Amino acid sequence: MASLPPRHWPSIDHSPFIGASNPGSVGHAWVKRLWIDRQFVDDDARLDPDDFLFIPARVGENPYLPQSYLDTLNSLPDAMRRAMLEGDWTAFVGQVFDEWREHLHVIDPFEIPADWMRWTGTDYGFAAPFCTLWAAKSPDRQRIVIYRELYEKGWRAKEQAIRIKDASKGERIWIYAADPSMFAKRRETVGDSIADEYKKAGVKLRPANNDRLAGWAVVHDALNWKEMPGTGRLIKPPRLQVFRTCTNLIRTLPALPYDPIKVEDVDTDAEDHAGDTLRYLLMAERGSEWKRPKGPVNLVDLMERRR
Repeated sequence: MASLPPRHWPSIDHSPFIGASNPGSVGHAWVKRLWIDRQFVDDDARLDPDDFLFIPARVGENPYLPQSYLDTLNSLPDAMRRAMLEGDWTAFVGQVFDEWREHLHVIDPFEIPADWMRWTGTDYGFAAPFCTLWAAKSPDRQRIVIYRELYEKGWRAKEQAIRIKDASKGERIWIYAADPSMFAKRRETVGDSIADEYKKAGVKLRPANNDRLAGWAVVHDALNWKEMPGTGRLIKPPRLQVFRTCTNLIRTLPALPYDPIKVEDVDTDAEDHAGDTLRYLLMAERGSEWKRPKGPVNLVDLMERRR
């Protein structure tokens, strides 16, 4: 709608626009961001948040609907049932990560213990956003927390690296995993790669495993959770949780749709920057460099040797 020429807009100031929608289909993420989540980014500078109001309409509010209609909605596949019956905007048909539940996967920030391993993942972008995520893993390997994100466009490689380095100050980062394309040599910089530019700024990247299907499987596994049938009691919490300050990962990961052609892959036309970053990050955690040595180990000494 924002790209429509001016003649399609009312000529009278402050003309109200009223729409009705179910979760899903084209424009789902846009509607959710502006009306449900009320997240306004730089591109929305001309918009007034006070002009956007979401009024949920629940199935149960219509007393004239027959029970047979409710029974039909209840019999739908889980994602469609949550969207159509419960009005859940975190669910839609074609959603890749349909195991996402905000009340399970999003947590308040806390101080990361000193003995948790920390590492990052980065997906490069300039015209499109670049993304870096910071992760910490508990010593028993049972829990991973995404505790910080950078998500910006228009930053050159050097500025990205400086921001990452500054944000990581005082932290021992095990590995900086990154999009393998960042290691390709570029003509415009006399052969230097983006990874070379990062290194000059003090951030030494390592190429991540870019097996897309294997990577998405690892993300699914980290998000997976189980509850006791019929009780709703959680019996297996998700291994991966995200600080609620990581707003772009929280916004875009559950909104990722499947590719209409490569049906097991994420649609690369979607806003997948944070999702790709998470994939790189989790694939690095699965790599051989993450095998802990047997017996007792001094974590600080070990990290120094890895550097």
